Amino acid sequence: MHVDPPPALRVASAEACESPGGTMSHASEYPEQTMSKERDILEVLDQIRPALHADGGDVEFLGFDEDQGVVHLRLMGACESCPISMFTLKEGIEKRIRKTVPEVTEVLAV
Repeated sequence: MHVDPPPALRVASAEACESPGGTMSHASEYPEQTMSKERDILEVLDQIRPALHADGGDVEFLGFDEDQGVVHLRLMGACESCPISMFTLKEGIEKRIRKTVPEVTEVLAV
């Protein structure tokens, strides 16, 4: 049986993104170009999320370091202990994000 995670575990929307420190920040606090990239990353995560939910997992967007091109995510639920979670991260999530946002060089789970 598939159960959606509670709203508190879902990633921030494109309207408000989390800073790398984990606190919510409004779009007006970021340069527009950075917000556009973060919005694109969030859209990719929203596309991937149903497959993660189907297996009891989820992903949280923590931030995008534009200088280094690194996206920081937190794998949650079943993804935290899944033996193939790094494969999912690199071959699934990272490839999709890099295809959409070429400035991304790496996706890391913290």
